[in-house]
Amino acid sequence: MKNLEELLRDINMQIATHGNVCPGDIKVAARKTAELLAVAIAASNDNELKNTKRALELSVGVITGVFSKNLEVMQWVRQLEILVLVATSAIERIEKGQR
Repeated sequence: MKNLEELLRDINMQIATHGNVCPGDIKVAARKTAELLAVAIAASNDNELKNTKRALELSVGVITGVFSKNLEVMQWVRQLEILVLVATSAIERIEKGQR
């Protein structure tokens, strides 16, 4: 099973090569991002938060790189985009000590 960074690299490669991406990969990326976020918030330690931020930044890069007319892909991209925005906000509040 690929980790999130490997999966995001594969998604970027699919976009660069084919101009499209497999909807299943976006679903898995969204799930893995959510899992990573849950672990980081539960642990609330600086290293986990930094790793999560880096993964979220990669997710944002993937999201902004996706251009597709496939509605299923775009549906999952929008959900992942919302998740990233919520996650980034939560991490910033944790870093400021406002759990």
